[in-house]
Amino acid sequence: MGSQCPPNYDASILNLMGSIGRRFGVDTGYAGLKRADEALRRGSRNVVLIVFDGMGAAALQRNLPADSFLRRGNVDTISTVFPSTTVAAMTSFYSGLSPLEHGWLGWSLYFKEYARTLDTFLDRDSFTKKPIGVNAAARSIMPYEELRERIEACPKDPLPVYTVNPPNVERHPSDRRLAAATLSEFFDAIKRVCQSPGEKLVLAYWPEPDGTMHEFGPYAAQSAAMFAGIDEGMASLAGSLTDALFLITADHGQIEIDGAVELSEIPELAECLAMPPFMEARAMSFFLIPGSQKRFAKAFKARLGNDFLLMSRAEIFRRGLLGRGRVHPKTRDFIGDYLAIGRGRTMLTYKTRLPDDPGRTVFKGHHAGLCPDEMLVPLIIV
Repeated sequence: MGSQCPPNYDASILNLMGSIGRRFGVDTGYAGLKRADEALRRGSRNVVLIVFDGMGAAALQRNLPADSFLRRGNVDTISTVFPSTTVAAMTSFYSGLSPLEHGWLGWSLYFKEYARTLDTFLDRDSFTKKPIGVNAAARSIMPYEELRERIEACPKDPLPVYTVNPPNVERHPSDRRLAAATLSEFFDAIKRVCQSPGEKLVLAYWPEPDGTMHEFGPYAAQSAAMFAGIDEGMASLAGSLTDALFLITADHGQIEIDGAVELSEIPELAECLAMPPFMEARAMSFFLIPGSQKRFAKAFKARLGNDFLLMSRAEIFRRGLLGRGRVHPKTRDFIGDYLAIGRGRTMLTYKTRLPDDPGRTVFKGHHAGLCPDEMLVPLIIV
């Protein structure tokens, strides 16, 4: 049984966005981080937030030596949001809102409006992986104002906000959006923006080392090589600029995965389900047949209690795991009778009987649970 690390919404990525927002005249509703506030008061012409997907505090410590560029700049360890996953956390970066407030809780969510489970970022069916024919399906149901929009529209001192992302991360149409296909292009794009005239904010996201860690494990040689490449590129970028403040962090970390449990093959659990479970492999939402709740809970705890916490719907909201603020209506839709939350090294899968359901991929590294390796991310200031 692994240790648990609940989100700390007084020292989290939301507080980092609180610091950035207030520096440019926008109140997100979240207090800032002391170290970030101090750095932002220095008045750099370029403020650059870089989020490296999956670059958790533990992986950073184990994959890079103490004298590496990123570790030398690591001034603090902060919390991500829960679930500790890209959809929830990146939406918090974009919006400045908690998952409770924005509703984007996980990779796969059941939308009653479409009568199907969707991969939220990809507009595809979560089980067949086929496109559903609706563009921005989740965004049309759960729209939100991006923090960059509020900063650009600030009546006191509007500021241009640039974004740098991979080509497939289409956040918004803008002349100030730069697409980068490789890590080298990513750093080059940030450099070009910072060398252009005027004060500006740059919001940059890169999908590694998450992808490599999923495939090979967070502490594999391939992951260490990816960390080394990111570290080298960041050192070169920072060294080439004279008037830029870099705030570097991650959306979540990862934990090593020992194996997967296929829930459809456990009759005492599967027969209680009113619909296929969804959300994340380490934060799975269960809607149950009326009257089966106690039976399901007893069977789940007997089979999987060492690796997963089973929390009731009421407990999820009572404990504030999803954050503070006004509850988004869709958040209530997505939390079932129970939520299974990873605390060990196992992931959950569920395969339907659809002939075109390929089944889930079993990763060697994963996230979305409450283990420290998943929940804690670095705050690096350069």
